[in-house]
Amino acid sequence: MAKGAKGYTVTSANGLGPRNQRAGDLEGGNAKLETVVPEATAEALLELLKENYFPHYACSAWVSDVEILRDDRY
Repeated sequence: MAKGAKGYTVTSANGLGPRNQRAGDLEGGNAKLETVVPEATAEALLELLKENYFPHYACSAWVSDVEILRDDRY
């Protein structure tokens, strides 16, 4: 996986933002991508998004602390 993520979930998403449009639409609409990763991996993924996606797409990203109940999976 990119930058060390062991897995991810992608779901369809709907919403409205300040731009109300995207430069270079993704086929099929909006998507929400979620992954649980260590802090260093999150930083690497955010840098990848910042460089390659934020300038071209209406993206949002956030980081949240989570409690992992199945440590062996992450």
